[in-house]
Amino acid sequence: SALDSAAFGPKGSVVHGRFGDVDVSTVPLEYLALLRPAAEGAAALREITEASKSSSGTILVYGASRPAGMAAVQLANAAGNAVVAVVDGEHSGHCEMVDTIKGLTSEPGTAVAEEYALCKANFRDLVEKTVAGDDFTS
Repeated sequence: SALDSAAFGPKGSVVHGRFGDVDVSTVPLEYLALLRPAAEGAAALREITEASKSSSGTILVYGASRPAGMAAVQLANAAGNAVVAVVDGEHSGHCEMVDTIKGLTSEPGTAVAEEYALCKANFRDLVEKTVAGDDFTS
């Protein structure tokens, strides 16, 4: 959309549809279209941390290979949180993308493919239903 795009202005400056004139010496041109999704990730993380009673903890980020997710992973990691990043299905078959997102986290944080998270969750649910004596076929 026009709000999420960037173009050169009449005087050679870069103008972003939502954020106006942007100092191009600080933001590469190809990143300007990612400002809104990254701002959404930052806002979501801010809401989580403001509602939290502790200064740090563990943050789980689904869709970590998307702009909002990448921003949330980087900001949460920089704030000292342990980040578990789940790379969305569109990118999870790409080992380099999983490694790239994993590189945005610090120990004990990590990144996994969405399929890994789903399989582990399904297995956990199966074990819980079996232990509880429930019908695991439902």
